[in-house]
Amino acid sequence: MKIAELENPPQWLLDAKTDQADVIIVSGKVIWQGGTWLDGTWQDGTWQDGIWLGGTWRYGTWLGGTWMGGTWMGGIWQSGMVGSYPSTAAPIVITGLQWPVIYGSDALTIGCQQHTFAQWATFSDDKIADMHSDALAFWRRYKTFLLWSGMAQGKENL
Repeated sequence: MKIAELENPPQWLLDAKTDQADVIIVSGKVIWQGGTWLDGTWQDGTWQDGIWLGGTWRYGTWLGGTWMGGTWMGGIWQSGMVGSYPSTAAPIVITGLQWPVIYGSDALTIGCQQHTFAQWATFSDDKIADMHSDALAFWRRYKTFLLWSGMAQGKENL
């Protein structure tokens, strides 16, 4: 059902920017069934399908769908996509650097660049420099930490 058709939806849901949203409310919890979340803060409930492009996820359960960005603060992740890679673990998001960093179970996203951990580990300085004028300095500063963090998640082959 469309958000505008809901009876007494929470204000945070009314304030969210969405496209083709398909939601229901069960026992006061929002159940997202499909559509695209463009921006806003997810407060509580269950996400079953659809695409998340931005905003802040605070609580609830993620059952599937596509995660493209935003901030994960709590809840339970079961499966879905982090960018264009499947992830069986909740994404880990690092903010406060020049670009946000997002760890999925199979890929690392830095800003708009998403690649497998193995690809990041083998990129030449020239390849990194071609990504952005500041990318090589960023990579040289954080590479060891970012790849070590990937190994800590079970990417021992890096």
